[in-house]
Amino acid sequence: MKKNLELSDHPKSWMNKALDDELIFVLLARDYSAPSVIMEWVRLNYTTQPIEKLIDAIEMARDMSAQYSSEEFRMRVAVSKEEN
Repeated sequence: MKKNLELSDHPKSWMNKALDDELIFVLLARDYSAPSVIMEWVRLNYTTQPIEKLIDAIEMARDMSAQYSSEEFRMRVAVSKEEN
C-alpha cells in the first residue's frame, strides 16, 4: 500500500490494524530484496493465511519490483537521499 493510504483511515491499512504497542517492520520498494522477502513470507504462510491476503502480498511484490525497476523512481530516490 502506498504511504499516503497507509497513514490514512483506509480499511486495509496495516497501521490501523496493528495494536498500539505492536511491533511493525516496513519494506520499501527501494529495497532491492523487498519483493523476495514478501514472496518468502507467502511461501511460509500459504497454509495459515487467507487467500486474499496471500494474493495481496504477491501483487505487492510484483508492484514493488516494477517500481524498483523504473528509472524515474530510482532518480526520485536518489534525489531524496541527497536532500536528507
